[in-house]
This record gives sequence, structure tokens and C-alpha cells, in this order.
Amino acid sequence: MSFKPIVFFFLFLMLAQQSNAQKAFLSGVVKDEQGRGLELVTVGVVGTANGTTTKANGSYELVLQAGKKITIVFKLLGYKEERKIVTLQAGEKKQLDVVVH
Repeated sequence: MSFKPIVFFFLFLMLAQQSNAQKAFLSGVVKDEQGRGLELVTVGVVGTANGTTTKANGSYELVLQAGKKITIVFKLLGYKEERKIVTLQAGEKKQLDVVVH
């Protein structure tokens, strides 16, 4: 019996686990000045294609690269653009709520 398939399988598992460990998770709610959640706000990572839009209640979730200073931008027509800088560690989950004006 050859051990090559078993070795490659375990190597694949180790690499998959390592790549997942380099991720961090950011979530939150985007609200207006009256405290109402805003739908369809664009939430993105500056300089990348990584982004999402908020749900009907203003909530969002992003998966980010850990260990780097990242600028998050919040945009919605009729509101001033907001930018927040975050740095998250591998596996960290952080809540970032934003009020747009």
C-alpha cells in the first residue's frame, strides 16, 4: 500500500486549516442618525474587491485578512461616506456598528 495519498491528504488538511486561521470576521449594523438600520449600504475593503451590502435591518458581515490594518468604507447615496480602520487578529470576531450622516 502506498502512503503518498495519505500524506497528500494530511498536507491538504494542514494547508486548509492554516489558510482559515489567517482570516478574521467583522460584522455590525449601519444606522442613520435616528437609529434606523439602513438597507443596501455598500460596505467594502478599500483597495480590494471584498465587500457586501447591508440587509434590511442594516446588518453586514465581512471576512477579512488578519494581521493587517484595513480601511472599511460605508457608502449609501444621500449620506456622507464613512471610513473606519480596523486591525484584527487571526480568528478574531469583531462588531463594528456605524452611524452615517
